[in-house]
Amino acid sequence: MRKISFLNTVLLSIIFAFIFTISFFLFKEIFIQKNSNYITNGLGAFMGAFFAFIFIRIADFLNDLYLRKKRNNNALVRLEQICNENLCIIGENQQQLNQFEESLKERKLFGGILQSFLIDKTIPLDLTSINLINDGFILNIEARKLNESIKMVYDQYRKLEEQFLSRDGVGGKLLEINRPHLLSLVNDLKEFHSNLDNKTIKLLSKVRIFLRDKPITTQIISYFGQKQLENDQIINEEAKLRKEIAESIKKSSEEIRDIK
Repeated sequence: MRKISFLNTVLLSIIFAFIFTISFFLFKEIFIQKNSNYITNGLGAFMGAFFAFIFIRIADFLNDLYLRKKRNNNALVRLEQICNENLCIIGENQQQLNQFEESLKERKLFGGILQSFLIDKTIPLDLTSINLINDGFILNIEARKLNESIKMVYDQYRKLEEQFLSRDGVGGKLLEINRPHLLSLVNDLKEFHSNLDNKTIKLLSKVRIFLRDKPITTQIISYFGQKQLENDQIINEEAKLRKEIAESIKKSSEEIRDIK
């Protein structure tokens, strides 16, 4: 350890001695002997190093900008995919909830399955729009809460169903006693699904608008100031998206009827 410390001291001494010698030589040539060549060469070397430093920093800035925009665009694509898949899950769950409600009203067993929603907590971290980041976090929280509610209702019903199938006489009474409560929970789930559907469509509309905004000049401008979406833009895109969803549902229904 002492040997390393001694070597460091010697190295620093050599460096300082070299700097002192060069500085003393330049001071003598410039201020005593008035040699302008050293001033010109020194200024040229300094300006060359200065502009090289500036260009390197500009290159680093543009590279950081490119990587940030690339991560943002990838996050938008992933968010669009998750929104589309969650909209499909909402549609399927709403059909299952209608069947669940009918089964409870008709005192029949429900054999369907309610799906959980997709959640990706990393997506909002890569976005550049504050509005999208907030919407993404809020949607993740609501999807998580709805997943927990679905599991709670589904587990509660399955336990009552198992007791009912045990044919001990108690299970049927318990299922009948809890039937109004289960109906209330199913109606709550339907309302939660409808609310999540509206928010997902609105978020997906914003994402689609941002994905169409790809010119590099716009991206550079948005690096300094976040792009603000106009309310009319969102409303028009949301209406367009709802129309596409309605047409898709209609087409699927027609295909199902043809198969039957």
